[in-house]
Amino acid sequence: MGTLFGVIGLCFSIYTWFAGGKAIPLLYDGTATVARFCGIEATSTRIKNRTVMKVNFEYQVDGEEYTASAYALDTSRLTDTNYKTVLYDPMLPERSVVLDGLPEGVYIEDLTGRFWVNPLHLVIPLLAATIVFGEIIAVAVFVIRAM
Repeated sequence: MGTLFGVIGLCFSIYTWFAGGKAIPLLYDGTATVARFCGIEATSTRIKNRTVMKVNFEYQVDGEEYTASAYALDTSRLTDTNYKTVLYDPMLPERSVVLDGLPEGVYIEDLTGRFWVNPLHLVIPLLAATIVFGEIIAVAVFVIRAM
């Protein structure tokens, strides 16, 4: 039963890794613009009995309006001002990321504008995945030897 929960957790970790990975190219090559706060809404997701909120911002590119969204349990970083910096893809302006909506482990240096990730935010999921894969391999070897 523990293996089942480990596999499910690993699947969520992999999904989160790839979903978050979509923002990385925007951090390198995205074009910055200012977006206006336009609303906040509750999602159907709950974490530790708290509802995940979706905070929406509107920005314009070449006269067209687009929406950038950020999800958070604590929206104070996203709602402290009416305007936020958004990075968008110049080729696909609908792809965007709200800088204040980045996870806590991602930092952007003030002087260079480069970003970096706290290494613990990479090592811990990798360690968890290694443990889960090790357990899966051990169970598979046990089943094969029992045959």
